[in-house]
Amino acid sequence: MLTANQIITVFNARTDKEKRREIFIPTNIFGVSFYELDSSKFVGGVRSEEIICKIRIPFGARIEAGKTYLPESQYKLLTDDDALFYWTLQKSSYILLASTTATAWRTGAYDIDRPITKEELTALCHESRYTGPLISVVEYADNTQRGSLAVKHWRIGGK
Repeated sequence: MLTANQIITVFNARTDKEKRREIFIPTNIFGVSFYELDSSKFVGGVRSEEIICKIRIPFGARIEAGKTYLPESQYKLLTDDDALFYWTLQKSSYILLASTTATAWRTGAYDIDRPITKEELTALCHESRYTGPLISVVEYADNTQRGSLAVKHWRIGGK
């Protein structure tokens, strides 16, 4: 099913140098297209099923607090304080879908104002009774270099 004007929260992975653990910086993005597909495959006579998600972020989508997109290679070079003003796409990111009917969502977006750990992200999903998928980014493409504003976008594939 293709849903226009979906709201997502991208959790960008970074390494906390003091605590030596992975943390995630959230960014809410408004006006996104989301498509979910159930697939199955046979490998060695064994059937397995998985849910594949395709996300398109238009170049003109509204990004929380006016954050700016940076390619992953440049995002990695930022200091932890500077990273709070940017967002990126990377294979180690997670994405949550907004649910405007859930009480834990504010204005349709996940309201977290600080970096969190994977354990905190999982706990928040449980506490807010989040029923959507915790999407792990497995592929992405920056399609914002060519074409008109109507076709420029970032594409994300996740599981």
